[in-house]
Amino acid sequence: MSSKEEELKKIIELPEVLKKVGGDPFAINVEELLKKINENKLKDKVTSLKYESQALNSVSIVVEKQEEWVLDALKGLKIDPQLIKEKIRLMPFKELGFILAKHTTPALGIKRISRERIKMAVEYLGLTEPWGRKPSLGSISRHEGEYTQSIVFDKKFEEEAMEFYEKDLKQELEKSKTVPYKAFIDRFSEKLKVAFYIAYLSNIGVISVLRNPLTGETLISSPLGGEFESVAIPFG
Repeated sequence: MSSKEEELKKIIELPEVLKKVGGDPFAINVEELLKKINENKLKDKVTSLKYESQALNSVSIVVEKQEEWVLDALKGLKIDPQLIKEKIRLMPFKELGFILAKHTTPALGIKRISRERIKMAVEYLGLTEPWGRKPSLGSISRHEGEYTQSIVFDKKFEEEAMEFYEKDLKQELEKSKTVPYKAFIDRFSEKLKVAFYIAYLSNIGVISVLRNPLTGETLISSPLGGEFESVAIPFG
Protein backbone atom coordinates (compact mmCIF):
# COMPACT_ATOMS: atom_id res chain seq x y z
CA MET A 1 0.00 0.00 0.00
CA SER A 2 1.37 3.39 -1.03
CA SER A 3 1.79 6.32 1.36
CA LYS A 4 -1.12 8.13 -0.35
CA GLU A 5 -3.40 5.15 0.22
CA GLU A 6 -2.33 5.01 3.89
CA GLU A 7 -3.08 8.73 4.31
CA LEU A 8 -6.55 8.31 2.79
CA LYS A 9 -7.21 5.20 4.89
CA LYS A 10 -6.41 7.16 8.08
CA ILE A 11 -9.04 9.72 7.09
CA ILE A 12 -11.56 6.96 6.31
CA GLU A 13 -11.04 5.40 9.78
CA LEU A 14 -11.42 8.72 11.65
CA PRO A 15 -15.13 8.33 12.62
CA GLU A 16 -14.47 4.89 14.09
CA VAL A 17 -11.49 6.22 16.06
CA LEU A 18 -13.55 9.16 17.29
CA LYS A 19 -16.32 6.79 18.36
CA LYS A 20 -13.92 4.56 20.35
CA VAL A 21 -11.68 7.22 21.86
CA GLY A 22 -14.21 10.04 22.19
CA GLY A 23 -13.15 13.63 22.83
CA ASP A 24 -13.83 16.97 21.22
CA PRO A 25 -14.61 16.53 17.49
CA PHE A 26 -13.40 20.11 16.92
CA ALA A 27 -9.87 18.85 17.63
CA ILE A 28 -10.03 17.47 14.08
CA ASN A 29 -9.23 20.07 11.42
CA VAL A 30 -11.79 19.47 8.64
CA GLU A 31 -10.12 21.93 6.27
CA GLU A 32 -6.81 20.08 6.64
CA LEU A 33 -8.55 16.75 5.91
CA LEU A 34 -10.05 18.05 2.66
CA LYS A 35 -6.65 19.36 1.66
CA LYS A 36 -5.08 15.93 2.26
CA ILE A 37 -7.77 14.19 0.22
CA ASN A 38 -7.05 16.52 -2.68
CA GLU A 39 -3.29 16.06 -2.38
CA ASN A 40 -3.37 12.26 -2.21
CA LYS A 41 -5.14 11.35 -5.42
CA LEU A 42 -4.10 7.94 -6.78
CA LYS A 43 -2.97 7.16 -10.32
CA ASP A 44 -5.70 4.56 -10.70
CA LYS A 45 -8.74 6.80 -11.10
CA VAL A 46 -11.28 4.11 -10.13
CA THR A 47 -9.40 3.22 -6.93
CA SER A 48 -8.75 6.88 -6.22
CA LEU A 49 -12.44 7.74 -6.59
CA LYS A 50 -13.34 4.88 -4.25
CA TYR A 51 -10.91 6.08 -1.56
CA GLU A 52 -11.85 9.74 -2.03
CA SER A 53 -15.60 9.06 -1.70
CA GLN A 54 -15.02 7.03 1.48
CA ALA A 55 -12.74 9.74 2.90
CA LEU A 56 -15.27 12.49 2.10
CA ASN A 57 -17.98 10.44 3.79
CA SER A 58 -15.81 10.17 6.90
CA VAL A 59 -15.23 13.94 6.86
CA SER A 60 -18.99 14.51 6.65
CA ILE A 61 -19.46 12.26 9.72
CA VAL A 62 -16.86 14.34 11.63
CA VAL A 63 -18.71 17.53 10.65
CA GLU A 64 -21.97 15.95 11.86
CA LYS A 65 -20.32 15.09 15.19
CA GLN A 66 -19.17 18.70 15.50
CA GLU A 67 -22.71 19.90 14.87
CA GLU A 68 -24.09 17.52 17.53
CA TRP A 69 -21.46 18.75 20.00
CA VAL A 70 -22.47 22.39 19.40
CA LEU A 71 -26.18 21.60 19.86
CA ASP A 72 -25.51 19.70 23.07
CA ALA A 73 -23.34 22.53 24.36
CA LEU A 74 -26.11 25.04 23.61
CA LYS A 75 -28.57 22.88 25.52
CA GLY A 76 -26.24 22.91 28.50
CA LEU A 77 -25.57 19.17 28.26
CA LYS A 78 -21.85 19.63 27.64
CA ILE A 79 -19.65 22.30 29.19
CA ASP A 80 -15.98 22.65 28.47
CA PRO A 81 -14.21 23.05 31.87
CA GLN A 82 -11.31 24.87 30.25
CA LEU A 83 -13.68 27.35 28.63
CA ILE A 84 -15.34 28.05 31.99
CA LYS A 85 -11.98 28.52 33.74
CA GLU A 86 -10.87 30.96 31.09
CA LYS A 87 -14.13 32.90 31.27
CA ILE A 88 -13.88 33.15 35.07
CA ARG A 89 -10.24 34.23 34.84
CA LEU A 90 -11.14 37.11 32.49
CA MET A 91 -14.25 38.14 34.42
CA PRO A 92 -14.01 41.38 36.49
CA PHE A 93 -13.83 40.68 40.24
CA LYS A 94 -16.92 42.80 40.95
CA GLU A 95 -19.02 40.95 38.38
CA LEU A 96 -17.86 37.57 39.69
CA GLY A 97 -18.75 38.61 43.24
CA PHE A 98 -22.21 39.73 42.12
CA ILE A 99 -22.87 36.36 40.43
CA LEU A 100 -21.72 34.41 43.49
CA ALA A 101 -23.85 36.56 45.81
CA LYS A 102 -26.89 36.14 43.57
CA HIS A 103 -26.67 32.35 43.28
CA THR A 104 -25.37 31.41 46.74
CA THR A 105 -27.58 30.84 49.76
CA PRO A 106 -25.86 32.48 52.75
CA ALA A 107 -25.42 30.55 56.00
CA LEU A 108 -26.56 33.66 57.84
CA GLY A 109 -28.55 36.61 56.61
CA ILE A 110 -31.35 39.06 57.27
CA LYS A 111 -33.70 36.98 55.10
CA ARG A 112 -33.29 33.94 57.31
CA ILE A 113 -32.78 35.43 60.77
CA SER A 114 -34.06 38.57 62.44
CA ARG A 115 -31.85 41.60 63.06
CA GLU A 116 -32.35 41.17 66.81
CA ARG A 117 -31.12 37.57 66.68
CA ILE A 118 -28.04 38.62 64.65
CA LYS A 119 -27.30 41.31 67.26
CA MET A 120 -27.61 38.74 70.04
CA ALA A 121 -25.32 36.33 68.18
CA VAL A 122 -22.66 39.03 67.71
CA GLU A 123 -22.86 39.91 71.40
CA TYR A 124 -22.45 36.25 72.27
CA LEU A 125 -19.44 35.80 69.95
CA GLY A 126 -17.90 38.95 71.38
CA LEU A 127 -17.64 37.26 74.78
CA THR A 128 -15.98 34.08 73.52
CA GLU A 129 -12.42 33.33 72.45
CA PRO A 130 -10.82 34.06 70.08
CA TRP A 131 -13.48 36.28 68.48
CA GLY A 132 -13.76 38.69 71.39
CA ARG A 133 -10.15 39.76 71.04
CA LYS A 134 -9.96 40.11 67.28
CA PRO A 135 -9.29 43.77 66.38
CA SER A 136 -11.21 43.36 63.11
CA LEU A 137 -14.47 42.99 65.02
CA GLY A 138 -14.02 46.36 66.71
CA SER A 139 -14.25 47.17 70.37
CA ILE A 140 -16.78 45.43 72.59
CA SER A 141 -18.33 47.39 75.46
CA ARG A 142 -18.02 45.55 78.76
CA HIS A 143 -19.22 46.48 82.21
CA GLU A 144 -16.28 47.14 84.43
CA GLY A 145 -15.23 44.12 86.41
CA GLU A 146 -17.92 41.60 85.58
CA TYR A 147 -16.91 40.67 82.02
CA THR A 148 -13.21 40.53 82.81
CA GLN A 149 -13.75 37.89 85.48
CA SER A 150 -11.46 34.88 85.24
CA ILE A 151 -13.36 31.59 85.21
CA VAL A 152 -11.59 28.24 85.18
CA PHE A 153 -13.67 25.30 83.98
CA ASP A 154 -12.40 22.47 86.15
CA LYS A 155 -13.74 20.00 88.72
CA LYS A 156 -14.05 22.80 91.27
CA PHE A 157 -16.25 24.80 88.86
CA GLU A 158 -18.55 21.79 88.41
CA GLU A 159 -18.84 21.37 92.18
CA GLU A 160 -19.57 25.09 92.60
CA ALA A 161 -22.26 24.90 89.90
CA MET A 162 -23.99 21.97 91.63
CA GLU A 163 -23.73 23.74 94.98
CA PHE A 164 -25.27 26.86 93.40
CA TYR A 165 -28.13 24.74 92.05
CA GLU A 166 -28.87 23.10 95.41
CA LYS A 167 -28.57 26.33 97.38
CA ASP A 168 -30.08 29.00 95.11
CA LEU A 169 -31.84 27.62 92.02
CA LYS A 170 -33.53 24.40 93.08
CA GLN A 171 -35.78 26.14 95.61
CA GLU A 172 -36.86 28.72 93.01
CA LEU A 173 -37.86 25.98 90.57
CA GLU A 174 -39.80 24.17 93.28
CA LYS A 175 -41.84 27.33 93.90
CA SER A 176 -42.56 27.99 90.23
CA LYS A 177 -42.42 25.97 87.00
CA THR A 178 -40.29 28.64 85.33
CA VAL A 179 -37.92 31.35 86.61
CA PRO A 180 -37.26 34.52 84.55
CA TYR A 181 -33.58 34.35 83.64
CA LYS A 182 -32.78 38.09 83.78
CA ALA A 183 -34.63 38.75 87.04
CA PHE A 184 -32.94 35.77 88.66
CA ILE A 185 -29.41 36.53 87.49
CA ASP A 186 -29.68 40.20 88.45
CA ARG A 187 -29.86 39.16 92.09
CA PHE A 188 -26.19 38.17 92.07
CA SER A 189 -23.08 40.37 92.03
CA GLU A 190 -21.06 37.88 89.95
CA LYS A 191 -23.56 37.64 87.13
CA LEU A 192 -21.08 36.23 84.60
CA LYS A 193 -20.16 33.33 86.86
CA VAL A 194 -23.82 32.61 87.59
CA ALA A 195 -24.55 32.69 83.84
CA PHE A 196 -21.89 30.02 83.31
CA TYR A 197 -23.31 27.97 86.18
CA ILE A 198 -26.71 28.02 84.49
CA ALA A 199 -25.18 27.16 81.10
CA TYR A 200 -23.31 24.22 82.63
CA LEU A 201 -26.37 22.94 84.52
CA SER A 202 -28.43 23.17 81.34
CA ASN A 203 -25.75 21.32 79.37
CA ILE A 204 -25.71 18.34 81.76
CA GLY A 205 -29.53 18.21 81.87
CA VAL A 206 -30.12 19.36 85.46
CA ILE A 207 -32.20 22.32 84.22
CA SER A 208 -33.56 23.65 80.92
CA VAL A 209 -33.17 27.13 79.44
CA LEU A 210 -35.85 28.15 76.96
CA ARG A 211 -37.23 31.24 75.29
CA ASN A 212 -40.89 32.29 75.29
CA PRO A 213 -41.70 32.51 71.53
CA LEU A 214 -44.32 35.20 72.10
CA THR A 215 -42.50 37.57 74.45
CA GLY A 216 -38.89 36.62 73.68
CA GLU A 217 -38.24 36.29 77.44
CA THR A 218 -35.60 33.76 78.51
CA LEU A 219 -36.76 31.33 81.19
CA ILE A 220 -35.19 28.70 83.43
CA SER A 221 -37.17 25.54 84.14
CA SER A 222 -36.81 21.98 85.38
CA PRO A 223 -35.40 19.65 82.70
CA LEU A 224 -37.85 19.25 79.81
CA GLY A 225 -36.01 16.66 77.71
CA GLY A 226 -36.14 16.61 73.92
CA GLU A 227 -33.54 17.98 71.49
CA PHE A 228 -30.90 20.53 72.50
CA GLU A 229 -31.20 24.08 71.19
CA SER A 230 -28.54 26.79 71.33
CA VAL A 231 -29.85 29.99 72.95
CA ALA A 232 -27.87 33.26 72.89
CA ILE A 233 -28.63 35.19 76.10
CA PRO A 234 -27.58 38.84 76.49
CA PHE A 235 -27.21 40.21 80.00
CA GLY A 236 -25.87 43.31 81.62
